[in-house]
Amino acid sequence: MANNTYLVSSPMVPPFLTISAVTNATKGIVTVVETNNYIVGQLAYFSIPFTYGMFQLNSLTGEIDSISGQTFTMNIDTSQFDAFVIPSAGVTIAKPATLCAAGSRNQYNTQYVPFHSLDGSTGN
Repeated sequence: MANNTYLVSSPMVPPFLTISAVTNATKGIVTVVETNNYIVGQLAYFSIPFTYGMFQLNSLTGEIDSISGQTFTMNIDTSQFDAFVIPSAGVTIAKPATLCAAGSRNQYNTQYVPFHSLDGSTGN
C-alpha cells in the first residue's frame, strides 16, 4: 500500500492562504498571513494578481521544501522574477495574492491527487 499523508478533517483541507511577501531567491520564500496546517512536501498553487508584481509566479505550482511558522521555502526559482509588492493605498485590488493546496503525491502515483481527511469523508 502506498504511503499517503492524511490531514486533519476540516471544511476545506487546507484552505487558501493570503500571501504577504515573496523573496527573489533560487528557492522562493513565501510568507503568509494566516496560521495554517500546510506540510513539507505539499504542492501549492499560486494566484498572484498583476498589481502585486511577481506576476511570473501566477498559476505556478511548487512543492513546499520547508516551513517555519507562516513562512514556506518553495522549490520555485524566483530570483529572476519581478519583485513582489503589496499594492499601495488607493490602488484597486480585485483579489489578494494567495496560494492554495494543489494536491499530494506518493511514490507510486506521481500525478496530482486530492488531499483526504483521516476518515475520508471530507477534503477537497
